[in-house]
Amino acid sequence: IGGDDGRFGLANAVTATRAAGAATHAAAAMTMGPTDDVARWGLCAGAAAVVALDGVDGWIARRIGRTADFGARFDMEVDAALMLVLGLLVFSLGEAGVWVLALGAWRYAFIALAAAVPRFAKPLPPSVRRKPLCALPLIAMTAAIAPFWPDGAGAALCALALAAVSLSFLIDIRSLAKGAV
Repeated sequence: IGGDDGRFGLANAVTATRAAGAATHAAAAMTMGPTDDVARWGLCAGAAAVVALDGVDGWIARRIGRTADFGARFDMEVDAALMLVLGLLVFSLGEAGVWVLALGAWRYAFIALAAAVPRFAKPLPPSVRRKPLCALPLIAMTAAIAPFWPDGAGAALCALALAAVSLSFLIDIRSLAKGAV
């Protein structure tokens, strides 16, 4: 698995590190509810590190000339899992309602739609819209974990991110439905 030469490579190792960070945060989300500020700062710092590494793996792959479809897909799936995990953490900390899980659920709903309706399984062309709109919910949910927000502010950040991500997915679904891709 990995690059075109079959090696896993440094960029994929960074992505795997992000996946391990997501798993660590998933464990935290499953075992804790509202907690003290020190623990929340730790969770926030850990999430920020995992999110920041999202820009590193692709940069490394491009820099050393080892980009591959596997690496791009691996990165995308770790992003999707991390969104679901951070949503679960934000929910378990009481910062937002269960609706925050929709931020992570969009990717999986899109996969289910593509599996059920072949026209939605077509590859989408590259888009300058998708990359920042993938980062937005990761940043919003990481920020929502921080303990310094007034009541409702973390939820408001996540709601804005959900609106933006939902619009982006709906644009892609509409394009695929019209056969414009």
